[in-house]
Order: sequence, then structure tokens, then C-alpha cells
Amino acid sequence: MDPRERLATSEAESELARLELLLAEKKRGVEKSSSASKRQRAGTLCDDTTSSRKKARGRGRRDFLSPPVTFSGDTLEALKQFRRHCELQFRLDKDGYDMDTNKVLFAMSRLEGHAAEAWEREEEVRGLDNSTWEEFTAFLRQLVEPCPMERAGHLEDYHNMRQDGHEPINKFLTRLYRAEDLVPEQTEEQLMVSLFVRLNDSLRNRIVFEGLPKTRQELVKMTRRMQMQSSIIGRSQR
Repeated sequence: MDPRERLATSEAESELARLELLLAEKKRGVEKSSSASKRQRAGTLCDDTTSSRKKARGRGRRDFLSPPVTFSGDTLEALKQFRRHCELQFRLDKDGYDMDTNKVLFAMSRLEGHAAEAWEREEEVRGLDNSTWEEFTAFLRQLVEPCPMERAGHLEDYHNMRQDGHEPINKFLTRLYRAEDLVPEQTEEQLMVSLFVRLNDSLRNRIVFEGLPKTRQELVKMTRRMQMQSSIIGRSQR
């Protein structure tokens, strides 16, 4: 990877991590607000709690103004990061981005170079403000789709990917996520099955014994828990 691409990816990952932390903080603030409201109805809410909630809401409102990374039409990985940044922003301000038009306009303001020029030409054909968020992102994806031979190579690598016998689950997940960025998008069910069949025999057998979870996120948590348990048992037997 070119040094500039590595730098851009690093900056994008840092910004993404920051936005995810902001979203988590906002969720915690909502939970605290709900709990505080119950205490208030019971007549036990104190003034300093109310003041803290107001400050938390003030911080959250300012966070909505933080823009995501830009996108210039370079790589598929950059596009996926850009889309994820935008959608985190939409979740932080649901009232402001409840319509596709607002979502597209916001993302348009972050386009640069080839991507900005290509969408400007496309919008002349579609008409102003006539595209959904899915249509907009599908168009951007067309700009960075690999050639047929390269796409075939990515699919083959993905098809052959397996977790090595003693490979840590987090290291394997990193490899898997990167490979998935280079192949067509899949449904939640497909992603869960894809992860399960690529795990090593030991983890798969334990998962079958305990029962396959309903979501991929639950499956990831299960594999991490199992590997941690195995590590603890291994250390105790030394």
C-alpha cells in the first residue's frame, strides 16, 4: 500500500474510533437520562443530576458538527470507511438526517476530486435531490470496483481463508474483515455462516456443543470467550 494510503487509512480509523466513542457516550447519556427521569417521578431526583444531564446533552449537540473523513474515489476500503463515518453521524443526529436528501447532501459536501466530479455529472442526469442514500452509495461503489481479474483474485482468497490452528481469534478476525472489504456485501446471516465455517476445528466443535448464536456479533463474543477460557486453562496446567 502506498504511504499516503496508509496515512489516510490510519487517520480514517482514528476518526472512526472517535466517532464510535462519541456514539457510545451518547447512548450512555440516554440511559442515564431515562434512569434519572424515573427517580424524578419518584420525587428523589437531585438538582446536581439534572445539571449533569444538561451538560451531557450540550456536549452531544456540539459533537454532531464533527465532519467525517472525505472521499475522493480511490479505494473500496476507503469508501466503506467513508460510508460508516457518515452513517455514524446520521445516528448521532437522527432528527437532522431523517430524510435521504439530507444524508446525500451531507455526504456530497465531503466528496473530493474524481468522486465529486463524477457525482456532479451523475446528478445532472438524475436531477437534483432525486437520489436515495442507497442509490448514492451504490454509485460511489461503481467508481472503485476492481477489474474482473482482480475481483476474482479477492474472491478466491476469501474462499480459501481459514483460521490457523493456534491463531488468536482477534488476529484472524482482522484478516477476515479486511478480506470482506474486498468482496461483494453480504447479509448478516451470510456473514455469520462465513465466520463459523472458517473457524478452526476446536472452536467450531465447542460452538456446535453450546449452540450457534443468532447473530454474528454474538458469535464473535462467543469465540473470544472460548479462546480466553482455553488460555486460562492452558496457563493453569503449566
